Amino acid sequence: MDASIGSRVRTLLERSTMTQRALARDVGMAPDALSRAISGQRGFAAVEVANIAQTLGVDVHWLITGTQDPRRLRIAARHTFDQASGTYENATRGDDERVLGNIRLAYRHAFRDGHPEATRLPSDLDGVRERLGDAWPLDFAQRLEDRLGVDVVRVEELATPYSFWVADRAVVALPDNEPWGRANFSLAHELAHLVAGDHDVEEGGTSAESRANRFAAELLMPGGALRAVDWSSVTAQDLGTQLWELGVTTEALRVRLGALNIAVPDRVVEWLRLPTPTFLRHRAFPASRWTAVTDRERAARARRFPTALTQALEDRVAAGQANPTTLAWVMGVDVEDLEVQPPEPPDLSTYDLAAALGIALG
Repeated sequence: MDASIGSRVRTLLERSTMTQRALARDVGMAPDALSRAISGQRGFAAVEVANIAQTLGVDVHWLITGTQDPRRLRIAARHTFDQASGTYENATRGDDERVLGNIRLAYRHAFRDGHPEATRLPSDLDGVRERLGDAWPLDFAQRLEDRLGVDVVRVEELATPYSFWVADRAVVALPDNEPWGRANFSLAHELAHLVAGDHDVEEGGTSAESRANRFAAELLMPGGALRAVDWSSVTAQDLGTQLWELGVTTEALRVRLGALNIAVPDRVVEWLRLPTPTFLRHRAFPASRWTAVTDRERAARARRFPTALTQALEDRVAAGQANPTTLAWVMGVDVEDLEVQPPEPPDLSTYDLAAALGIALG
């Protein structure tokens, strides 16, 4: 078994930028001991396996057995629609799953026994809208956490949005390069996957994606409300206010109006062909509101983790119960720049440390 562990450690090192010597240092092993363990000349202690898994960001179950943990991350199949071919694809899934694994690791370090608050979602769109309350698109991410118990994470390393479950907690992860209108649609789309239970199947396919898009469009741009608008009298300022309050892009609203077969004047069509920031700044809003547009854009692109997770990680690092590297990654800073630092490690033997972790050594 240990020889298999060694081969998996070797493979992980080959795929990462970490050297074998650096790994030995970070997990508290002599370089020669790690080298011999990787080559199968000595066994790995249980605590060494646990420390290696934590340092390399992999699951202990996989490191020991070579098979996926039955409790592994459940991700709804995420696809990007290719206009040219009319098909859905996701070429970045492999790279993105490593980032999602890091997010999951942060949850495990912060909440060892599971998130204190489980997500309990409504079963349909009307229930979602009722729970969200009024004016929710203005801060959709925070409202999802506060009213629906869905955590929102935003990181640079992702190429496309995802939703998944960590134990009983629902999480939506977004790349940090989406403007606020597109980010809101992504949040609504992933919320649809969570409500529909698409994470319980291996591949949702195009039908799941289409269903999620319909859910998102109706949640953000209700057909009844759009049909009630007197579009013949809409001014640029009216349209700007509507886009701002709905939290959508000009393109999304134009496509939605077309899908609903709602006829609008040519001037409205032309406005909706402009990029959202351009229309808001130069056609709809006075200069006094341009700063608000910029602030909303910056907020949508800022790195984000739930405050509860960050606080729990800080507490565990301060208590010496979590790796500060995880906290640094969550906060997007270098380890040396953390205000919270772990205590000095006690002078324990391997057997004392294993006993403290509840691990029996052979």
